[in-house]
Order: sequence, then structure tokens, then C-alpha cells
Amino acid sequence: MQPLPSNRLSHTVIAGFGLLLALLLLARQARAHDVGLSVGDYRVSPGGLTARLTFARREGFPAPKEELVRVFAGDARCKVAVSGDEVPVQGDGIEVLLVAECPRGATPSRIELPWLRGKSHTQLVSVHGEGTVAPVDRDIALTGREWSFFTGGAPAPALLGLMGIGAIHIFFGLDHLAFLLGLLLVPVTRRGLLLTLTAFTVGHSLSLLLSSLGVVTLGPRLVEPAIALSVAWIGLENLFRKRFTLRFLLALPFGLLHGLGFANGLRELTSGAVVAPVIAFNLGVELGQIGSLTLFAALLWMADTSPAFRLHGRRALSIALAVLGLGWAVARTVHGG
Repeated sequence: MQPLPSNRLSHTVIAGFGLLLALLLLARQARAHDVGLSVGDYRVSPGGLTARLTFARREGFPAPKEELVRVFAGDARCKVAVSGDEVPVQGDGIEVLLVAECPRGATPSRIELPWLRGKSHTQLVSVHGEGTVAPVDRDIALTGREWSFFTGGAPAPALLGLMGIGAIHIFFGLDHLAFLLGLLLVPVTRRGLLLTLTAFTVGHSLSLLLSSLGVVTLGPRLVEPAIALSVAWIGLENLFRKRFTLRFLLALPFGLLHGLGFANGLRELTSGAVVAPVIAFNLGVELGQIGSLTLFAALLWMADTSPAFRLHGRRALSIALAVLGLGWAVARTVHGG
């Protein structure tokens, strides 16, 4: 057997390790559907503001409550105090009410969220002015740590922000990525792959919408271990099944299952008029899915230049998926989703 050309060998090593690292570096993340999203409702008035902040219960507060928001009137910092205890809200969220008082009755001009620095997190912000205070009824998605109420450079609208969250979320949802990779590891026609991916997309879009509307509700204690088992299933099927012409029939129910996982994370925070947020979030997920599929397909194409990878690499990755899926299922069952 002749040795592999050095360039092919290097491509194989890079591609193989890239795929494995994409799985293994984040394998410790047993819970894959934390959205990294919070909601802030700010009521501005002369002399101060009130801030009603909602976070996902399982993600918790990212900072001491008094430091969740800093309020300024010009250069003067306003005093922020917690009003009452944290309270549970619909959809497994937790809410806290903060009250800010500004010196000499001044009107707040900007807020800071210092804990946003270095975090993959977005706060959906609604700002309401009372009386003659502006702005009135503004909805934005805040990813930077500071925003002025009255100057230019406004952040992205809330729905656009949710689209970005959906696109980013898929890259942190390792179980979703693992499942998509599993779909690419077997020899199928382009038509078969397109049917499979379409069925999966239709499934998770439908369940995301129905779950967010409250038509179908299954908690993370059931959904998260089941999603992990779907990853194990796809790995095992790749190993033991010989033909994959009807795989799209399996992709549809698995898509429904994965959509419930997305919806549980989103529903914790958007329990009001959810149709528009769900559509925006799902569009972002689709963009992220296209990007991840393109990346995986390119890496597999590079790796397939090696006869050794064609013989053993895809099988090894399927084994890795099966092991990871079973491991996640155990971890999520033990930790309650």
C-alpha cells in the first residue's frame, strides 16, 4: 500500500480533527438548549425608572440583582434597589423588579448591563416613557453593555435580534449539530439528502411553533434526554443499516423532537405574542443550519480525499455520535434535562 501524498494526509488530518473537535470540545455541555436570552421592560419617568427583568430559571441571574442594570442621568449614577423577591413567571422563567432613583429628580438617559461583556447573550428590551419622557414604546435587542435612551446608534430591532439569536443558537446546540452531521455521514443521493433535510426542517419548525403557542407542551426533563437519544440513534443507524432511501421518514419525527427543544428555551421568556418571535427565531435557526451543513459538507469533502477516511472515518464518527448521544441522555436524565 503506497503512502498517502502529504497534502492529502494533511487535509485528512485537518478535516478529521476539525470534525472531532466540533463534537468533543463541547461534549461537556449536557444541556444544549439554553438560549442566552433575557427580557427587560424599562419604564422611564422623571426622577428614575423601574426595570422588570426576566431570565430563564435554569440559566439564573448572571450577576447580583443590584448589578443587573446600572442607570445614569447624564454623568450621575442613579441608585438601584431590588423591589420585592424574585418571582416565577409562565414558561419556567424568573423575574425581578428593580427601582432606580436619580439625583435631584433627573431623568435617566442611559443604562448599562455590565454582565453582558464577553457573553453570548441578548436582552430583548422594551422602553416606555411616562408623560413627556421619550422614547415611548421602543423594542430593541441589546447585545452591547451600554445603550443611551435619547441618542442615535440604536441597537437592532427585537425581531432582528431574535433572528440573530436563532442563528447563533444552533452553533451552541451541539446535539442539533451532531444530528445534522449524522445525516451527512451516509451515502445518499442529492435528492435523498434534500428530502431528509426538508423533512427535518419542517418537523422542527412545526413543533417550535405549536409548542410556543402552547398547543403542544413537553418539558425539558422529557425532551432533552430524548433529543440526546436521537443523536445516538442516528449514529447507530449509520453503523448497522445498509440502505437509507427512506431516511426522510425518520427525519420528520426527529425534527419535531428537536423543535420542542428549541421551543422550551424560547418559551421561558416569550410567553406573550409569540408568533412573530418564533418566526424570527426559526429563520435564524435555518440560516445557522445552512451554515453548519455547508461547513460539515466541506470538511467531509476534504477528508474524503483520503482512502483511509473513506474506509474508516465516517464509521468512526458514527460511533462517536452514538457514544456522545448515549452519554448526553444519561447526563440529562440525571440532571433533569
